[in-house]
Amino acid sequence: MSFSTHPKLDEFTELYLYLGLQIDRHVEGFVDAYYGPPEIKKRVQSEDLPSPDQLGHNVKLLMSNLEDTSYDDHRTGYLRKQIIAMQTIIKKLQKEKISYLDEVEQCFDIRPKRTDETKFPEALETLEELVPGTGPLTDRYETYRTQFEIPRDNLLSIIKLTCEIVQKKTKLTVVGSELPDHEGVEFSIVENQPWSAYNWYLGQAQSKIEVDITPPKNALVILDTIAHECYPGHHTEHAIKEHLLYHQKGYGENAMQLTLAPESLVSEGIANYGRQLIFSDQEVLDWTNEHVFPLLPTRPTFDTETQLEIANAAKVFDALGSHLAFLLHVDGLSTDEVVKFALENTFLTEKRIQTHLLFVQDPLWRSYIFNYYYGEYLVRKHVEQGDRLARFQDLLQAQYWPSLLGSS
Repeated sequence: MSFSTHPKLDEFTELYLYLGLQIDRHVEGFVDAYYGPPEIKKRVQSEDLPSPDQLGHNVKLLMSNLEDTSYDDHRTGYLRKQIIAMQTIIKKLQKEKISYLDEVEQCFDIRPKRTDETKFPEALETLEELVPGTGPLTDRYETYRTQFEIPRDNLLSIIKLTCEIVQKKTKLTVVGSELPDHEGVEFSIVENQPWSAYNWYLGQAQSKIEVDITPPKNALVILDTIAHECYPGHHTEHAIKEHLLYHQKGYGENAMQLTLAPESLVSEGIANYGRQLIFSDQEVLDWTNEHVFPLLPTRPTFDTETQLEIANAAKVFDALGSHLAFLLHVDGLSTDEVVKFALENTFLTEKRIQTHLLFVQDPLWRSYIFNYYYGEYLVRKHVEQGDRLARFQDLLQAQYWPSLLGSS
């Protein structure tokens, strides 16, 4: 089916798209991507800004109408979770008080738990032994990682080289005909964003990927970044679902991606986990050593086995952003208190800690932070209970929500 035409939508999905775009006028970024019928978007943009109470009326109508559709139980279950997220954002617009953890649960269908702080000191002890050099760990680690930084002038060429290999591996290993032939991605460099990289899905199987250069990108993880944003991550998932669910099945809800909704947690989990299907940790380091390090101004000096052990020890801190969010938004600590905690319990400089805080303090992203850690955890749990490849492929093609992943 041609991507230039749109399937005929029923009344329910038109109202769903309409309401999502209405909310986005109040909360910019609530709609991450829209590639549905343009007349719906034009209608929303041409109308007066709806009041929060009008949005409240519309979301109640939407939820009521869902029960009157003839959709199967799976699709209805997915939509119900998405609409609960819409309701939550509208309640906030109506000035209803919602606790931080309730907000996360209602938007993303998970109840996050506090990270076990006792794991941090043990990881730091391991890193103390592994990171080369003398002096404080923070200084040694910063010196060690600086040699892997990619200069801005080299970044785009290295990104494109990396994209070629993850695209090739993804098409050979993960997806075949499901990914449209005309799909494609474009890259650009930006500065001073709260995120490290971002996939702006444009529809028609096209993505614009923005990569933030503040702080500089690390060659050790550039393959993970591109796999996350492109293949087999966000771009792959969005292009396949647009093709299979929207254009072939006529699921209008899949013509719009909502940022603050359960679909985002599943999407981040897919993007975080996907690289492991195409490259092992050892293979990532080997490929990077052969193809990326020669393009840096000075070839890094490191021991392969030690680097793998450093990366493994540092994985404990993958949950750091989530923990900082707890400290800020649940415990009520000040920014200075959170920075002090992170300086005492991690190997990061204050500048890098502040970068983490930019994300968890941003009004749009403050509850989103849990999607990366919990998304990967739930996707891993789901796919590794059976045929990893078959289950991952199904995630790329079907509607899932977090509590369903947790129960399957």
